[in-house]
Amino acid sequence: MLTIRKAHRFLSIVLACCATLVSYDGNAVSDSPTATEVIRLPKFCWGQYNPTLTDPQFTITGCGVGMNHYCPALVYYNRTSNSTNPVARKQYLQRALGDIEYTLGYMKRNAGEFPNCPIKAHVENSYSKVRRDLGLSPLPGQSSPATGSAPSPGRAAGDVGVLSPQSGKGQGEPVAKQPTDSKEAPPQRP
Repeated sequence: MLTIRKAHRFLSIVLACCATLVSYDGNAVSDSPTATEVIRLPKFCWGQYNPTLTDPQFTITGCGVGMNHYCPALVYYNRTSNSTNPVARKQYLQRALGDIEYTLGYMKRNAGEFPNCPIKAHVENSYSKVRRDLGLSPLPGQSSPATGSAPSPGRAAGDVGVLSPQSGKGQGEPVAKQPTDSKEAPPQRP
């Protein structure tokens, strides 16, 4: 009888831990942004989350396909400013990095047809910031963001860097930049 009680207790503990992990993972990296998270994004992302916003200022135009991953990347990055859990913070940064790399890969593929993508500089700066916050070194030919090169795990709740509409010129409007000539293959996405 004692071994059955021990087995039952052990099984209860394992199930409780599994439930906690499943619950934690689901909350740590949610794909659906809140209205507050959307309003913190640059205006060119708003149309992706609100189909009634069809004006060109609310969409990413002039860049080709594959840009739909950029705004979710910004949501994940902005979530790091409120995250006190280092595991969740790293998950957000890794998701942001993957989505930004996907976007950059398609920017390179689309460069012939869309050589003046208006959000290119914004995406590249975001990429630098995410890599910095993950503790990764800048890629060759990539400069560190102007905010410094040290990781910033303790950003203030409202400090979302260049990823918010409040930063930079034009209330989140992208700055056009000529594409660089690169022969790197774009990242593959499953």
